[in-house]
Amino acid sequence: MRTVILAIAALAVVEFTPRPSEAAIYYPWCAEYGTRSAGSYDCSYVTKSQCMATVPVNEGHCFQNPKPPSAYEGSAVPPQPSQQRRPPR
Repeated sequence: MRTVILAIAALAVVEFTPRPSEAAIYYPWCAEYGTRSAGSYDCSYVTKSQCMATVPVNEGHCFQNPKPPSAYEGSAVPPQPSQQRRPPR
């Protein structure tokens, strides 16, 4: 009986130990709309061209996200394809 209680207690400790969130995604590009004093910005772009497509001409600009990703944030940037060449057949 004592073994069962200890096993349940150990399982509860392991199960309810705080862990970092795995849902955070880092977006490397931000768009700023309007002026610096009266504008807003949105850091939800994967590529600079995606950002530029949303900024109206002469009413904003794109810049790299100044907040670096934390150790727990993933990246929205897709991995680059491998540069390895296949051997000839």
